[in-house]
Amino acid sequence: HHTVIFYDQMGGGLSELPADTALLDANGFVEELDAVRRFFELERLSLIAHSFGAIVAARYAEERPERVERMGFFGATGPKREAAAAQAKKAAAPPDVALRERLGTIMDRLLSGTSADPVADCREYETIGREMALARGESGAWRGTNCAMPPEAVRYYFRYTAQLGPRSFGDWDFGHSLREVEAPLLVMHGADDPATTEMQRAWAAAVPDGRLLLLPGAGKTLPADSPDLFFVAVEMFLDGGWPPGAEDVDRDAQTPDASGL
Repeated sequence: HHTVIFYDQMGGGLSELPADTALLDANGFVEELDAVRRFFELERLSLIAHSFGAIVAARYAEERPERVERMGFFGATGPKREAAAAQAKKAAAPPDVALRERLGTIMDRLLSGTSADPVADCREYETIGREMALARGESGAWRGTNCAMPPEAVRYYFRYTAQLGPRSFGDWDFGHSLREVEAPLLVMHGADDPATTEMQRAWAAAVPDGRLLLLPGAGKTLPADSPDLFFVAVEMFLDGGWPPGAEDVDRDAQTPDASGL
């Protein structure tokens, strides 16, 4: 019952791979999102973001709050860089030594731009990621891929976009900068991923009207892990309500230790 506009960000997919990599910065990503809004002649839009997309959406809401109707962050990167980086590093460390070496070799080739077959290496990287997710007890139900783009786009993405993009946001900390954002924020995360729950709670506490919904039987890939619950909750939220179980967090209770803020 809703129109979904999905776009490939600059520096990946079928979008432009700029020769000037200085364009791969926070301002560029925010302006790109607003260009999509203007192209479709939308006065306001709802932002649905997964993983690092939440950082782009939050920066956009900071700079253009009047353009944001509602926001949904699902399996989001944390609202403070330091805590998010620590969690990402922990999650990316394979428990098996052989797997760790295999992953390191592939990532070295992709990040340095020296891979002879970047699509094959990208798919191998995703295969290892799925193996690691299963080892952590996650469902591994997702079947999509981030590697379905031209080889030159895969090479460019890992060599430049994946490194320069996040770095351009600096030491982000959205714990206080979103206090003037009036758009409601629904944060959804898997109840089976307690290691990052407090970071998700911190997102919900970052705006005046934010709530947290934890879905049982799900990890970070909620649409695949728990589709029946996920899509019903999204539908209710986009229709102007809150799904059952969405928790209105206690903002005063968010401590530096608990939230990573």
